[in-house]
Amino acid sequence: MVLPMNNIALRAKVSQRQNYHVGGNDRLQSNVEFELSRFFEKEIHYHVKIEIEKKALEAMEEFNTVSVFSVIDSRNFGFLDFENIKTYLFKFKQEILKEDVNAILRRLSDHPDSKISFREFSLAITPNLVSLSN
Repeated sequence: MVLPMNNIALRAKVSQRQNYHVGGNDRLQSNVEFELSRFFEKEIHYHVKIEIEKKALEAMEEFNTVSVFSVIDSRNFGFLDFENIKTYLFKFKQEILKEDVNAILRRLSDHPDSKISFREFSLAITPNLVSLSN
């Protein structure tokens, strides 16, 4: 379900680990269950925080999805790629990690092409939880 994406050695170690059967009525080891529950809790908090940010962005009078996409797509390719995102982020932060840009690409793109279409971008920045308030 969850594999470390940025560390090839760790990913290989995890994916090559011996599997074992856990029946429907069986429990995982307590430390595994605890860490898994912490992971889910962090994912939920992250999701809520991102939704609040999306709603705040959407509420800004000067915000426009097409304009924002166009600013990031500085080369006018009609999609966002590694270079577009890195260049845009560099305006605000001098040290941009390759892993951070790759994480954005993975989270926003529906395809493994390392490109974010306008549709993908729009869906990614549009709030999903209508009832969530700032």
